[in-house]
Amino acid sequence: MIKKKKTLRIFFALTIVSILTFTFFLIFPQIEKVTDIETINPGGVTGKILVVYHPGISNFQKNVTRSFVNGLVEKDYIVDMTTPSSKTTTEIDRYDLIVLGSPTYGFSPAKPIEDYIKRVGDFNDKKVVVLLTGAGSTDESIEEMKDLIEVANGSIIEVLILWSSAPNEEIYETSDPLEIAYNSAVNLDIS
Repeated sequence: MIKKKKTLRIFFALTIVSILTFTFFLIFPQIEKVTDIETINPGGVTGKILVVYHPGISNFQKNVTRSFVNGLVEKDYIVDMTTPSSKTTTEIDRYDLIVLGSPTYGFSPAKPIEDYIKRVGDFNDKKVVVLLTGAGSTDESIEEMKDLIEVANGSIIEVLILWSSAPNEEIYETSDPLEIAYNSAVNLDIS
């Protein structure tokens, strides 16, 4: 009888820990992270780009986004970078390009980036680049992003999908996701 009670306590404890862990990984990545706009290369002369990305629970999305931004700076763009939140600007008319970045959670883009696209409402045919990351399965997530941007009247000029746990397709003679992100920005034609 004592052994049965001990087994039940262990079972209930493991169940509670499992539920809390699942809840943490389901809810925490979907919380908006409010950041100020960081202007990178304020003296750039090529044009002005807004980068809105959700950093996620690992550094992967942030590192991919930073590498892409470094490529844009190499081309002498002014880059305003921030995270999607209720405080993020929806006035996108002054930008030549909008870059939207999101990790994939549960086969969907992060909720804060979805909410941001909906808050902008009408992209007025503004050019958009999508930076989507995931552990290795992003098909449903990219379709969802494309649909959201299409409904918001955005014009997608490039979709870059990079994985943290699965091999990336070799692009620009590399399969390193950070090099791919950088080279994609350097080779981006937004004219």
